[in-house]
Amino acid sequence: MTADLWRQCLTLWEAVETVERDVSRPDHISWKGAESGAYSAKSTYEMLCHGSIRWSMSRPVWGSFSPMKCKIFAWLALRYRLWTSDRRARHGLQEHPDVCYTCLQGEDSVDHVFVLCPYARQVWCRILHSAGLRMADPGGTGNLQRWWTEARKRVRRIDRKRFDSMVISTAWTIWKQRNARAFANERGQKTVDQMVIQIRDDFHMWEKAKRGGRLEIARE
Repeated sequence: MTADLWRQCLTLWEAVETVERDVSRPDHISWKGAESGAYSAKSTYEMLCHGSIRWSMSRPVWGSFSPMKCKIFAWLALRYRLWTSDRRARHGLQEHPDVCYTCLQGEDSVDHVFVLCPYARQVWCRILHSAGLRMADPGGTGNLQRWWTEARKRVRRIDRKRFDSMVISTAWTIWKQRNARAFANERGQKTVDQMVIQIRDDFHMWEKAKRGGRLEIARE
């Protein structure tokens, strides 16, 4: 027993002596992670995350009614974790980034594939118009997260979950189209009109599985 250990023992002893005990009441265990005192896994995870930095896109991504694989995809896209050629070049997996497989103009990067590519901008314009939304496509900002954050503020709160799901559906379809062209899958290559139809079909299928409805979204 060192002097520091003796000091800790004495501190604990003094703390216990200050507790007012009621010998008539039985002892019980109370979990400090919940107001009710009852333990739950949810309260434990909340304690683990307490004080962590919250991501502004958590609600738009994880709160949508998109399939889980699409939510994970959207999270990876917004965090620049997709394996585009520019990322492969940074990790030394290839010497130089490839050009965009869709337009053959810009560099194959996350920002270009989803918002700067002329093909993707046409898809965004068509899908926003078909949804009844009069707003600019993401290409004006050059960043999907920045555009998504500002655009959803112009949508009614009741429709924001549907809007988020529509954005994920559009980005997911654009990414699949990019892969179809990157791997020379001729059957998977589609025109802009076919892309819009595919996005609407996927959206309606997701929404039907959740609660049903139409794609029209009203602005505030």
